[in-house]
Parts: sequence; structure tokens; C-alpha cells
Amino acid sequence: MTVHDSRCAGHSGLLGNFAAKIKMGFALGIYEKHVRDELNMIRVIRNVFAHHKGSISFDSEAVTNGCNTLFIPNKWRLAGGDTPQTTKERFYNSARMLYVYLEDPLPPQPKKFATHPFYSALSE
Repeated sequence: MTVHDSRCAGHSGLLGNFAAKIKMGFALGIYEKHVRDELNMIRVIRNVFAHHKGSISFDSEAVTNGCNTLFIPNKWRLAGGDTPQTTKERFYNSARMLYVYLEDPLPPQPKKFATHPFYSALSE
């Protein structure tokens, strides 16, 4: 079975939605808990826009509350950018920084399992 196999990536496949992909990335040790949590909030905000009946904007209470929980805009800025002020800027900043982080061309470094006792015992 390959990643492109419909059993894996199709809409009803194992990785058929964003939440499943986030869980899999975390389980594989691709990123740490705080990145997983940020990705989940991006997913929740996206779902508010996708499934809300009626009009919705970044000024809506649910979206504003979600964007205010994003941690990346408080820690990092895009090159040459000011600290994001609006909810839309916070969302964009977080999504863009996550993209840069996940598309980093450097070889991946094991984050989660490298020091786990189970794996240490295997190498002995």
C-alpha cells in the first residue's frame, strides 16, 4: 500500500482528512506537541469557515477566539513583518510558519522517539 493508494489517502482512507494527517505526523515524530496543537487549531478554524451556515469572517467570535489561541504569532514573525495584530494576520502568520517548518529542506531529525527507552533497549 502506498501513500497514494485510495485505502490510505482517499476521502474515506486512513489519512483521508486533516485531523488524521496531523495525528499521523505526530505519531511518526515529525513534530512535537505544540506544533500538533497549532495544526489542530488551524484545522478547527478552517472547519468553522468550511461548515458555517451563513456569512462568517475573521471578525466572527469563534474565529477570533481560535486565532487568539495560536502561539506562533506570539513567538515568530515572517521576515520583515511586524507582530500580527488582526485575527486574519495571526492565522496567516501561523499557517505560513507551519508551512515553512514542515517543508524545511533539512533532513528530518527524530524528535519523539530518539530517546525513548524502548528504542534504546533495541540498540543494545
